[in-house]
Amino acid sequence: MSSLISTLVFFRKLLNDLVNVCGSPDLIAVRPEAIYQKAVTHLQEMNALLHGLADLPENNKDGYYPLDIFFQSEIVVLRETIQRVQSDVGFLIKVARGEIPSTPESEEQVISISKLQV
Repeated sequence: MSSLISTLVFFRKLLNDLVNVCGSPDLIAVRPEAIYQKAVTHLQEMNALLHGLADLPENNKDGYYPLDIFFQSEIVVLRETIQRVQSDVGFLIKVARGEIPSTPESEEQVISISKLQV
């Protein structure tokens, strides 16, 4: 019994020493809910901006001039990129809300977005 008490006293002192060196965990750590809420707010703003983009012109497949063909190919690539970014933002919103399971990579992305470090 005395060895149990001495072990508990040792760990209590060790914990107090760690708090003195590192600081209280409550003071250092930001609550995860706050991090995720910030990320959701930033991602929703980004999503609103993406949906507010002007519509791109329709493809003109009858273009004969090289410049017309170039512009049309760029429009196709831009549309695909915007759709991919919208999909990624939607995925990260679901991760931040906890609606779908996340990977370590998506967790890092959500945390960096909440800190505005992208």
